[in-house]
Amino acid sequence: MLKPRAKKYLLIVVAGNESMHKRWLPPTSEYDVFVVYYGSDDRYKDDGKYYDKLRGCKLDILHQVANKHRAVIAQYDGIVAPDDDLFITQESLLKFMRLCREYDLDLAQPSICGWISLAVTAHVPNSKIRYTSNIEQMCAFFSHKAWDLCVPTFMENRSKWGIDFLWGKLLGEPKDKIAIIDEIIAIHTRPLMNGDNYKNNNNTAESSYNELLELIAKYNVPDEPIVVHKQVTQTKDEWQAVEFTQHFTPNVECMKQWVTSLRRMQAD
Repeated sequence: MLKPRAKKYLLIVVAGNESMHKRWLPPTSEYDVFVVYYGSDDRYKDDGKYYDKLRGCKLDILHQVANKHRAVIAQYDGIVAPDDDLFITQESLLKFMRLCREYDLDLAQPSICGWISLAVTAHVPNSKIRYTSNIEQMCAFFSHKAWDLCVPTFMENRSKWGIDFLWGKLLGEPKDKIAIIDEIIAIHTRPLMNGDNYKNNNNTAESSYNELLELIAKYNVPDEPIVVHKQVTQTKDEWQAVEFTQHFTPNVECMKQWVTSLRRMQAD
């Protein structure tokens, strides 16, 4: 028999050797930590309430966790699954979870600075929240309902490109249950297409892009997979300027490389 839900969240970090999750420790009364390590030793075995060692890329491992540890997952109201190369303070992470509860969201993510893969996820100054049609998987919050609906898609393809574009439809395309929360900023610290998903799982930019095209065709994904339905801005009293100029330069260069490589593959 499954235990009743603990009315708190579970933070699942799929961790590599250079994981930045130590900043999110220790767990608090509002969330527990489940560390899943895909390396060769047990360096993180004491970092969370739960620990496992599994192989694969992030969504492969989350799929395994969902099935292997079903009783653990069932105890929590929601799951937060940030990439292990995100810089976000524990204070910001806690506020993110609280806002997900306050806004009664099923899917959410913080806004992103640093190396950005989808422009719509970039931080928007003076904005509190943008209700959207989808989110990106980089730092995803799932309500318990959304987790159950979305987990089967995690194995849709090997590269995992485009899988997050399917989640809004699975939830019935709501206008007020999916959001990018601009009050919270997570900094993506590593260049795109350079992580362990590519190094350890034989994924290339070309093969990943081909899988994305196949997924778009299979599920009739729209040209704009993440559309902003509504934006709530901060009042003058709420607004505080935060200087992240130093992170915008790599953003621009990264997006240029991203667009150039995709255009080249499309032309080929």
